[in-house]
Amino acid sequence: MAGYAAEEAKDGIEGLNFIKNHTVDLVLLDVMMPDMDGFEVAGRLKVEPSQAEIPIIFLTALTDSDSVVKGFQLGANDFISKPFRREELLIRVEHQLSLVDARRIILRQTEEL
Repeated sequence: MAGYAAEEAKDGIEGLNFIKNHTVDLVLLDVMMPDMDGFEVAGRLKVEPSQAEIPIIFLTALTDSDSVVKGFQLGANDFISKPFRREELLIRVEHQLSLVDARRIILRQTEEL
């Protein structure tokens, strides 16, 4: 995906297992998945200290405001409705990754002080 390495999980359980065993910079997450929905996956990610800072972008067909609010309450950084434009997705991914980089720089500089 546009110079990014991407991994796909068939469901939330597989996704959580992958994230537990690999370094992940960002999670694109659908709400409607088999066995465990994206809201539950996000909730589980955010309670794990080693995973809590990973940005989550929900990519879903759900557009009702209750779903959007719930996603943000669970710690999502962005919410994109399907169908989506590839260019929009890439810009939002780039934006979230730049925020992660900026946060790392600030933390490093704070430690140096």
